[in-house]
Amino acid sequence: MDGETRSLPPLSGNKIVGFPDPIGSVECFHTIHSEPATIPNSFEDKGIREVSWRLGVPERLDEVMKSLISVGFGSEDPLEFKGTLVPPAKFLQSLIWRNIKENEDMIPEPET
Repeated sequence: MDGETRSLPPLSGNKIVGFPDPIGSVECFHTIHSEPATIPNSFEDKGIREVSWRLGVPERLDEVMKSLISVGFGSEDPLEFKGTLVPPAKFLQSLIWRNIKENEDMIPEPET
Protein backbone atom coordinates (compact mmCIF):
# COMPACT_ATOMS: atom_id res chain seq x y z
CA MET A 1 0.00 0.00 0.00
CA ASP A 2 1.37 3.42 -0.97
CA GLY A 3 4.50 1.80 -2.41
CA GLU A 4 5.15 -0.53 0.52
CA THR A 5 4.53 -4.25 0.80
CA ARG A 6 2.62 -5.21 3.94
CA SER A 7 2.06 -8.67 5.36
CA LEU A 8 -1.40 -9.48 6.66
CA PRO A 9 -2.49 -12.26 9.00
CA PRO A 10 -3.64 -15.45 7.25
CA LEU A 11 -7.40 -15.56 6.57
CA SER A 12 -7.87 -11.90 7.52
CA GLY A 13 -9.89 -9.25 5.70
CA ASN A 14 -12.93 -11.45 5.16
CA LYS A 15 -15.32 -10.01 2.62
CA ILE A 16 -18.33 -11.41 0.77
CA VAL A 17 -17.76 -11.07 -2.98
CA GLY A 18 -20.55 -11.55 -5.50
CA PHE A 19 -19.60 -13.58 -8.57
CA PRO A 20 -21.79 -14.35 -11.59
CA ASP A 21 -23.78 -17.61 -11.59
CA PRO A 22 -23.12 -20.42 -11.06
CA ILE A 23 -20.67 -19.30 -8.34
CA GLY A 24 -22.69 -16.63 -6.52
CA SER A 25 -21.60 -15.02 -3.24
CA VAL A 26 -18.36 -16.33 -1.74
CA GLU A 27 -16.52 -15.34 1.43
CA CYS A 28 -13.00 -14.29 0.38
CA PHE A 29 -9.96 -13.56 2.55
CA HIS A 30 -6.36 -12.39 2.28
CA THR A 31 -3.76 -14.99 1.33
CA ILE A 32 -0.23 -14.78 0.02
CA HIS A 33 -0.04 -14.52 -3.78
CA SER A 34 2.23 -13.04 -6.42
CA GLU A 35 -0.10 -10.34 -7.81
CA PRO A 36 0.25 -7.84 -4.94
CA ALA A 37 4.04 -8.01 -5.41
CA THR A 38 4.12 -7.81 -9.22
CA ILE A 39 1.20 -5.60 -10.31
CA PRO A 40 2.48 -2.39 -8.63
CA ASN A 41 5.79 -2.71 -10.50
CA SER A 42 4.15 -3.62 -13.81
CA PHE A 43 1.71 -0.71 -13.70
CA GLU A 44 3.72 1.84 -11.69
CA ASP A 45 3.18 4.52 -14.35
CA LYS A 46 -0.62 4.15 -14.03
CA GLY A 47 -0.68 5.58 -10.49
CA ILE A 48 -1.86 2.42 -8.75
CA ARG A 49 -1.66 3.02 -4.98
CA GLU A 50 -2.96 -0.28 -3.60
CA VAL A 51 -3.13 -3.90 -4.72
CA SER A 52 -4.60 -6.62 -2.53
CA TRP A 53 -5.47 -10.25 -3.07
CA ARG A 54 -8.33 -12.25 -1.61
CA LEU A 55 -9.13 -15.89 -2.21
CA GLY A 56 -12.44 -17.71 -2.01
CA VAL A 57 -12.43 -21.48 -1.60
CA PRO A 58 -15.03 -24.24 -1.24
CA GLU A 59 -16.54 -24.33 2.25
CA ARG A 60 -14.90 -27.64 3.26
CA LEU A 61 -11.41 -26.43 2.31
CA ASP A 62 -12.10 -23.18 4.17
CA GLU A 63 -12.95 -25.18 7.31
CA VAL A 64 -9.76 -27.24 7.03
CA MET A 65 -7.57 -24.17 6.48
CA LYS A 66 -9.11 -22.34 9.44
CA SER A 67 -8.61 -25.40 11.65
CA LEU A 68 -4.93 -25.70 10.70
CA ILE A 69 -4.33 -21.99 11.30
CA SER A 70 -6.20 -22.05 14.62
CA VAL A 71 -3.81 -24.69 15.96
CA GLY A 72 -0.74 -22.73 14.84
CA PHE A 73 0.18 -24.00 11.37
CA GLY A 74 -0.09 -20.48 9.92
CA SER A 75 2.73 -19.23 12.14
CA GLU A 76 6.19 -18.36 10.84
CA ASP A 77 7.50 -18.23 14.43
CA PRO A 78 9.83 -21.24 14.79
CA LEU A 79 8.87 -24.01 17.16
CA GLU A 80 11.54 -26.19 18.74
CA PHE A 81 11.06 -29.86 17.86
CA LYS A 82 13.69 -32.40 18.93
CA GLY A 83 16.36 -29.70 19.09
CA THR A 84 15.51 -28.14 15.72
CA LEU A 85 13.69 -24.87 15.14
CA VAL A 86 10.90 -25.36 12.60
CA PRO A 87 8.41 -22.70 11.43
CA PRO A 88 5.00 -24.46 11.55
CA ALA A 89 3.87 -22.90 8.25
CA LYS A 90 7.00 -24.21 6.48
CA PHE A 91 6.49 -27.67 7.97
CA LEU A 92 2.88 -27.73 6.75
CA GLN A 93 3.95 -26.52 3.30
CA SER A 94 6.54 -29.33 3.06
CA LEU A 95 4.01 -31.90 4.23
CA ILE A 96 1.45 -30.78 1.64
CA TRP A 97 4.01 -30.84 -1.20
CA ARG A 98 5.16 -34.32 -0.17
CA ASN A 99 1.56 -35.50 -0.21
CA ILE A 100 1.00 -33.99 -3.67
CA LYS A 101 4.12 -35.71 -5.05
CA GLU A 102 3.22 -39.06 -3.48
CA ASN A 103 -0.31 -38.90 -4.90
CA GLU A 104 0.44 -37.25 -8.23
CA ASP A 105 -1.24 -40.09 -10.12
CA MET A 106 -4.55 -39.25 -8.38
CA ILE A 107 -4.55 -35.59 -9.49
CA PRO A 108 -6.71 -35.15 -12.60
CA GLU A 109 -5.31 -33.45 -15.68
CA PRO A 110 -6.69 -29.94 -16.27
CA GLU A 111 -9.52 -29.71 -18.76
CA THR A 112 -8.66 -27.93 -22.00
